Amino acid sequence: MKIGIIGAGNIGSALAVHFRRLEHTVLIANSRGPETLSRISQETGATPVAISEVAKGVDLLVVAIPVKSVPSLPKDLLADLPSSSPLIDTGNYYPLRDGVISEIQNGMIESEWTSSVLGHPVIKAFNNILADSLLHKGLTKGSMGRIALPRRRPQVEAAGYGSSGSGGVRRDGCRPAIRILALPTWNASVLLRSDDRTTAVAVAASQAR
Repeated sequence: MKIGIIGAGNIGSALAVHFRRLEHTVLIANSRGPETLSRISQETGATPVAISEVAKGVDLLVVAIPVKSVPSLPKDLLADLPSSSPLIDTGNYYPLRDGVISEIQNGMIESEWTSSVLGHPVIKAFNNILADSLLHKGLTKGSMGRIALPRRRPQVEAAGYGSSGSGGVRRDGCRPAIRILALPTWNASVLLRSDDRTTAVAVAASQAR
């Protein structure tokens, strides 16, 4: 797969390391330009590119930046993103960091807000796990102690994910197409594990859904 990542912080870098371990092609971009990403490139194996290039022709695009920074992304960022390519949003809204976003404060789901800003459906993922766990807590499918992250909506399976289900509906009674949390299993590999747990979360069964 060819994967683009916007954001070279803890989560973006951790995902870049993981995807490269699985031998995917990884492009990474930030707001300051590829010339500032030489250290990240050496540490992760990802290829630094301009933010205008990071979505072009990728099979998966990850937005791993603070929520407040989403409106600052180029307006034509997704023009060359293939229509079949999922867009993952890793962000969490923190008013002390992001300032007050009135739509979210008034009840809009964060990923719905992000989707409205980007003009594209998003998959909410990797927002409920620390970067260290992404890097160091992976187990193979079916292993005891494996951690699962909840998700909604079956499109996540088409993106190459195994996951456990999470319920919930919007206040209008509709299941949002963009509130999804998931556990990736590219190349039969698992991203998360927990060495201090003796019982596995029921992931294997959910992956067959």
